[in-house]
Amino acid sequence: MVKATLDSLLSSQLFAALFGGLLSFAATYWTLTKGFRNQIKILEDDQREKRRGAGWGLIAEMSENLARLHALSKLAGEDAPVANMRENLKLNRYVFDTTLPLISLRLGLEDLRVVTAAYAGVSILFGILEGKWRWTVDTSPPTKQDAKSLDVAANDYENALRTLGKNILTPEELRTAGLA
Repeated sequence: MVKATLDSLLSSQLFAALFGGLLSFAATYWTLTKGFRNQIKILEDDQREKRRGAGWGLIAEMSENLARLHALSKLAGEDAPVANMRENLKLNRYVFDTTLPLISLRLGLEDLRVVTAAYAGVSILFGILEGKWRWTVDTSPPTKQDAKSLDVAANDYENALRTLGKNILTPEELRTAGLA
């Protein structure tokens, strides 16, 4: 009688342990397959939004730089004194430098090269003009070559902005931003 009671008690505890282990396995399996998948989706959505925000920030920065380039190009074409232009030989690159890893995920290699070359080209041109204009008389106008260089840089930069816009913005946003 004691042996039968012990056997039934042990078998019921063994059954409970097996049943609990099975439930634990099922819960762990569901968490690993479904729960983490949702977490991954949340993280992917967050990453996508960060890339989109970085893209918008870079478009804003490039638009400001392009406006500065157009103004300098126009002033150079009208033979304005270099003193009026020297202060504007600044290229904003903070957003470009800090968000390039996020942006590069959305661009192809050729498009990334176009955007990077636009920043590098304008940086180099501004450095050359700043060094050159430092020693000129403040009332003297820029040379025709300076005006042409600024015009070419503005066109290249605008093409890079359009390239970036095509990769970051929707067609409707492209039209709204004037980049279509």
